[in-house]
Amino acid sequence: PTKSPTASPTKSPTSSPTKSPTASPTKSPSLNIIRVSDVIASLPPGGDVVIPEGIIVLIDTDVNNVGLIHIKGELRCMSGQGAPPLVTIRSQGILISGPGALMSCGTVTQPLETGKVIFEMLGDRDLNELDTSLSSMGVRALVARDGGILSLHGSTAKSGYVQLDGTMDVGTKVATVDGNVLSWNSGDEVVITTTSFYPDRNEIMTVSNVQQGDIVEFTDRVVYQHYGGIQIFADSVDNESYTVDERAYVANLSRTIVIQADSSSLDDETGAHVMIMSGGEAYVDGVEFFRVGQKALHGRYPFHWHRVGNVSGQYIKNSSVHRSFHRCITIHNTNQAMVLGNTCVDHFGHGFFLEEGNEVKNIIQYNLGVGSKKISPSLALLQSDFNLSPGDRFPGPATYWVSNPDNDIRHNIAVGSEGSGFWMAFRTYLACDEQPGGSGCIVVDNQQQANVFPRFTKTLHFSDNIAMSTVTGITWDGAPDGLAINNSDSKASGDFALVNAHYAPLGQIPTFGNLHVYKSARAGIYFRGEQCLFTQAIFADSGTGAFFAYNQIIKDSIMVGLSDNHDHEEFGYHFDNSISTHRRHPRKFEGIRVYDGPWVLDNVHFAEYDSDQVFFQTSSNMIEMTPTPITLTGGAERFVNVAKRVTFEPNPYRRVFHGLPNNWQDSYSAATFDLYGDITGNPGSIIRPKDEMNNFDGCTGYEKEKIYVCNYAVGHVRLNNFLVSNAQNFDVARLDASGNGPSLDHQPSGIGNYLNKFSVIISDLIFYQLSNVVFGNNNNIQVKFSSDAVGDMSPIIEIQSVANIFCPPSSLRLLNAVQLNSVAELRAATQTSFFITIDGRFAFRLEADMQRVNISPEAPQAMYTGILQCE
Repeated sequence: PTKSPTASPTKSPTSSPTKSPTASPTKSPSLNIIRVSDVIASLPPGGDVVIPEGIIVLIDTDVNNVGLIHIKGELRCMSGQGAPPLVTIRSQGILISGPGALMSCGTVTQPLETGKVIFEMLGDRDLNELDTSLSSMGVRALVARDGGILSLHGSTAKSGYVQLDGTMDVGTKVATVDGNVLSWNSGDEVVITTTSFYPDRNEIMTVSNVQQGDIVEFTDRVVYQHYGGIQIFADSVDNESYTVDERAYVANLSRTIVIQADSSSLDDETGAHVMIMSGGEAYVDGVEFFRVGQKALHGRYPFHWHRVGNVSGQYIKNSSVHRSFHRCITIHNTNQAMVLGNTCVDHFGHGFFLEEGNEVKNIIQYNLGVGSKKISPSLALLQSDFNLSPGDRFPGPATYWVSNPDNDIRHNIAVGSEGSGFWMAFRTYLACDEQPGGSGCIVVDNQQQANVFPRFTKTLHFSDNIAMSTVTGITWDGAPDGLAINNSDSKASGDFALVNAHYAPLGQIPTFGNLHVYKSARAGIYFRGEQCLFTQAIFADSGTGAFFAYNQIIKDSIMVGLSDNHDHEEFGYHFDNSISTHRRHPRKFEGIRVYDGPWVLDNVHFAEYDSDQVFFQTSSNMIEMTPTPITLTGGAERFVNVAKRVTFEPNPYRRVFHGLPNNWQDSYSAATFDLYGDITGNPGSIIRPKDEMNNFDGCTGYEKEKIYVCNYAVGHVRLNNFLVSNAQNFDVARLDASGNGPSLDHQPSGIGNYLNKFSVIISDLIFYQLSNVVFGNNNNIQVKFSSDAVGDMSPIIEIQSVANIFCPPSSLRLLNAVQLNSVAELRAATQTSFFITIDGRFAFRLEADMQRVNISPEAPQAMYTGILQCE
């Protein structure tokens, strides 16, 4: 299969899936047709309007200074001959409810191609004033419910997007694009997206004229540079090519049907909002939503299916949302909606938003989200709308917030998020009332109470998505599954603390194909979960390309250190003190980090990792920024990572660097297996951090890379006293038969806060000695051992002293292990065993006796888990 597409995802759906009717929903023809001019002729200022069932009202003129509009019949836009070229309906809100209720403009087969109809909301009256038996629907609202239908079909000629076909430099006002845009008109508003690390350098421009179909002149000049080049990388070893496309996206925001709030919304940040409630239906195509969404209010979003249940056939597509005070398009306790080919620009908080976690089988494709901005903590509904840390794992907000993996999310683009581009935030247990209009979901803490399990649910589709100019591009981690925050009833729509979320779909190894991440200031892709496969992925120009917590595989993919879309001065973003340190990467750029593991690189090409050192001069220091394919960070667990069929062009200054400081004292335990010698030139070698604990039996040291290259097998032993799992203190020495060798005295209060493991070299010539071991409240410690294959035995490990309880090592026992009578028997043991030495030390060996499940064949296959107890 081709390793990457030669062009970015299709600009808009050419034949989008649709279950919509071939003509707009309409109830029944009626001869009771009147004009809106007749309705308002005798209406007092600010009066409410009721359109009775069976009556059709045609919009033939502007409507000003009316109160609430209740549509029980039909409110219909005029089209064709006799239709006004521009008409505005100004009201304090519109309710469409009851059998036969319909608000329509255009049809599927005859959309509103010319003219413009604007529905403008203003004032402070709640729609439930029309029927006080109904719950609050908010101010400046357009709501369809209880049989009401919203059917809006404007022109789609300006929908989708194009890309620059050449860079726009600062101060220019003419753009060449890669498609025909003759449908664009003078006065149209267009967004040109950022192509730098700064997520806010998107520019809203006004079209002056279009020449020759692909040349657009704007009324003003751009303030920032917008990149417009494509770069093709060839892997000469494997004869493969990859296309990196970091060009700016250019999208027209103007439509023939507009829903907006009046200009006062810019002051109170209370825009218009559209809500489809139980029994309502929505068929929206080619509509512009402007000055929409209501900051700090639940359920007041630009467009929102609210607890509607199954909405198969309903859609919002080819529409634009811009200047939103709160989100873009929300799907809440609703399934099978279609969200296709929409453009959302300049919004606060999450953008495309699956609200609680029981929203499934929705189709979210070909959308462009631009400019996701943090909400002030004092106004945010959710911590995830603004959280800073961890910036390389799940910063907020997200352009696409995905709360359940059972959705079809493909061919979407996120540009310029102050947090994440795509955030997979999967809760563990939900108890949901899934009836239309029901009470929604609550967060529960056990399987017996739950009926929805997002974290264990299979991925339906997630592929062909692009994230650019974000803090973190695409992330699987961080879910609102912690303690409730100002949320006494535990409703899932309320706020909860964000906690780690290990994605573990039952019965599936998910494959994520053709994901592109560009200009991610912290991390391109972060993944915490069980085994998964990334194929045909493209990582470029990011602080860290890939940051994986467990057994993730990258196959047939490319990592680009610094592309042509990286000016040396762009490093300045990472030293800009006006930006939180959580959103910057002020050190060497990285392809992939050695973290918990085991990751696998299989046919991965590293391109444009500099052959020479790269430095950036700050106001006070010269900082090395040299992009490096493989680097080191701390991790709660350690498994041996694997690299095979890895290529480099050009040859980097360093292929590996394991000298980065981090807050784990046991980072020396990391290891990467160089299967074919692609990295080191030594097939079957193991790459270790340059620490004397790893130097054994002919290892070769490399000072520039801070590594040893060795030819031995490695296992890992992890201790957990159940107090603080990442702060299990002990000292360790690696000794030969004569008692000589390196040691490591851990300093819990020194540099490096975390410690819970050590690596072991699998050899009969050495043993490991532990001292000052901290036990838990029950005088025990959990012990884990990982190795390559079932049946592997650890070297001998001795415990010489215990730190925090009175427990002579001779009083220790390894539960369910065999007690032996001599060191010789222990050396010969083939199962987990222990021996008390004559001078009172506790010596033991561990057998990796359990086959790990859901693990790739290259990774360490075997585990042991047991309890060490003081009797």
